[in-house]
Amino acid sequence: MSTKGQFLREFNEAFVTGDMGFVAEHLTDDITWSMVGEQPVQGKEAFLEVMRSGGSETVLEVVISNIITHGVEAAVNGTMKMQDTSGKVTTYGFCDIYRFSGFKNGLIKELTSYLIRIGDKAIH
Repeated sequence: MSTKGQFLREFNEAFVTGDMGFVAEHLTDDITWSMVGEQPVQGKEAFLEVMRSGGSETVLEVVISNIITHGVEAAVNGTMKMQDTSGKVTTYGFCDIYRFSGFKNGLIKELTSYLIRIGDKAIH
């Protein structure tokens, strides 16, 4: 796996586990995060605030299917299972498109996230 591919795996793990320090150090100050269907989030502090607010679901599992890198652009896709406070587990398919500030050791300047609900299952 390429260096950038390994970084993206680590970034996704940090995002899911709430490692704000790791995430923050890899974003530009003027990052734009576009979650398809939502208003874009502008700036590092706003990005981190969305992470902090995180919602009421707990991530149970993330499976990364593909990491594709090319120059200053990259894509990561896979699935994740999340559980709400009632015990219901929902599976989502995701695809994140990244644009970096530079080719080598660049910071994340733009992130576009697609999230599609695949199914629900109650845990008894």
